[in-house]
Amino acid sequence: MKLSKSFKDDSPSVTHRIYEKIRMAILTGEIPAGERLVELDLAAKMKSSRTPVREALQKIASEELIYSIPRAGYIVGETSETDLQEIFDARTAIEQAAAKLALEHITPEELQSIGANIRKSEESIRSGLKDQMINFDTEFHDLLCGAGRNKRLI
Repeated sequence: MKLSKSFKDDSPSVTHRIYEKIRMAILTGEIPAGERLVELDLAAKMKSSRTPVREALQKIASEELIYSIPRAGYIVGETSETDLQEIFDARTAIEQAAAKLALEHITPEELQSIGANIRKSEESIRSGLKDQMINFDTEFHDLLCGAGRNKRLI
């Protein structure tokens, strides 16, 4: 597990960076299903206090990627085929609405940004860079929703 980046303070941005790092490690399989996550161990690996790690883990637990075990830490959850299908169905419905709104409101600059994002995403896929690919995918959806001018979708 590559969670050794040092974070010096407990600001909300530190919590967010820790959240992103742990979440990405789970989504890419770097931290496998069934692995136990302990606040104290993660804080030591990230050279951070326990507070931002605890907050990050709580947020990840709210997304049901991990599950809290009282007095034992967290366990990375399994994702079933049913879970994946439900996520795919919900995301498809939301993205169809976002794409429709984007077509109505997109600017030439936003269209260029989306095109650049797609090119960078394709390159990261060819290079096998999973972290970058996931980041570009997230950015693509942010750009698409932003172009729709609907703050609820954003």
